[in-house]
Amino acid sequence: MQIRQRTNKLVLLRSEYIPEKKRTVARQVASFDAVLDRLPEEVAEKLTHEERKEVRAWLDNRTKEREADRQKNSLSVLIYSLRNSTKAIEEGNDIQLSRPGFADELVEELNNLKSALRKKGIKLTKPKQTKRKADDNQELDLSADN
Repeated sequence: MQIRQRTNKLVLLRSEYIPEKKRTVARQVASFDAVLDRLPEEVAEKLTHEERKEVRAWLDNRTKEREADRQKNSLSVLIYSLRNSTKAIEEGNDIQLSRPGFADELVEELNNLKSALRKKGIKLTKPKQTKRKADDNQELDLSADN
């Protein structure tokens, strides 16, 4: 069984040996939407037991790979979203914050993220507070009250 993705379809091909030609030919058995994570019943009926197992294993593997990609990309997207959210709040676009419980939910999820990072052994450090230096151009009050 060969499984090929063509645009938005998964095509299932069965290899058959043709004695007259002394060659193997791949014939299309069925096709179904590539977005599906399960083998449709009408397609499963056209396959042998071994072919069904093979296609289901392939779909399971693809689902695991997709989930791994989603998780890997979600951290990059999270940083981008946090920056945009901060900017929106600072600019006054805080419509969601007026929803009851939203701010509490947001803080809870940020705390969950911190906890997960700590469990992974990542040390969280607070940014150092920088002392404000005196402005050299600031006028000094040198009046003598003595």
